[in-house]
Amino acid sequence: MKVVIATRALSGVLGGLERQLGEIAKALCDFGFDVHLVYLSNSQEPLFFDFDKRISHHQIIGVSPEVRASIKLKILRQIEIFRLLRRIRPNVVVSFMTGSYFFLSMPSLLLRIPIVLAERNSPQIYRVTTASKYRGLIFLSMLFASRITTQFSEYINDYPRYLRRKFRVIPNSIPREIQSRTPRDRHSSQPLVYLFAGRFSFQKRLELLIRSFAQFSLDKTDVSLRVFGSGANAAEMESLIRDLGAEERIHIFGPSKELPIEILKADVLCIPSLWEGFPNVLLESLYLGVPGLGFSNCDGVRHLIVDGKNGWLGEYIEDGSSLVSLLERSYLDLKSGKSMSKDCHESVKDFIPEKVYSKWQDLILEIAR
Repeated sequence: MKVVIATRALSGVLGGLERQLGEIAKALCDFGFDVHLVYLSNSQEPLFFDFDKRISHHQIIGVSPEVRASIKLKILRQIEIFRLLRRIRPNVVVSFMTGSYFFLSMPSLLLRIPIVLAERNSPQIYRVTTASKYRGLIFLSMLFASRITTQFSEYINDYPRYLRRKFRVIPNSIPREIQSRTPRDRHSSQPLVYLFAGRFSFQKRLELLIRSFAQFSLDKTDVSLRVFGSGANAAEMESLIRDLGAEERIHIFGPSKELPIEILKADVLCIPSLWEGFPNVLLESLYLGVPGLGFSNCDGVRHLIVDGKNGWLGEYIEDGSSLVSLLERSYLDLKSGKSMSKDCHESVKDFIPEKVYSKWQDLILEIAR
């Protein structure tokens, strides 16, 4: 049985979605599926994450996912995707996010191939981003999907009633690499290490974290913030740290393929995002026994963190005052000897690969029948 998994961008991209996509594709190969990966890109850079060699790659050259396509280019893209799907003849197409769903749905319909829309973000994205302007049209377009997957059952109620019967809940999985690692208990006697890992984007609110951490750590010599990631505004973040006089306490590193090792060196994971679908780095951190710190009004984060048990939650406030308070709370708790490691690990033990990937297998077989 052939399965096409498509996403808008992959080459040269760092992010949890790309890693999860690769893990799902590998699991489907293990189940015996013939898996094809389709994505747009002009880049010839190697993929950041290693993909299983059994996966066939189809990179649509000549289009850049970063540049808004003209009507002519969109039509040409549809024709190319149509030809590709006609050649592969998959039993099911799985589209990661609406970005690829929009250029896959029409060719799939014409070829009578069922399509699964994998919603990786929470429906909160249709309220807090420019997508809110087109929310009605986006929801209507989802009628063409055979099934829609979402990360948490609570998300389903934020979609129109006419879509809800299409939903299946399939969360992200703990990567197999993480599953084999032993969680380590935290020791409060040593200097506390706070960690951030992700893209430098408005969604992730790294600037707010840097400002808040600089304020929080102003009178402390036993804390540091280690930032792993990249983005177009990396130079601005470096400049902000210098302007705040926090060079000794806040350090920026590039993306790391050995992030689990860095997480195990940390005491707290900071995830001050405005929205998430299912924050992979938080899932990995909790599984490794490291508590998280984030906002209670951020989907995904509030679904994984239980305040005071496996981390700290506070309502998002634009001036950063609530984030400073969260940092202070975490500092006092950990310095007093409170350990959350066991609760962290226990809180996410149901997200093991065996449980999650079997749901993907069941969904594809259900649709193919």
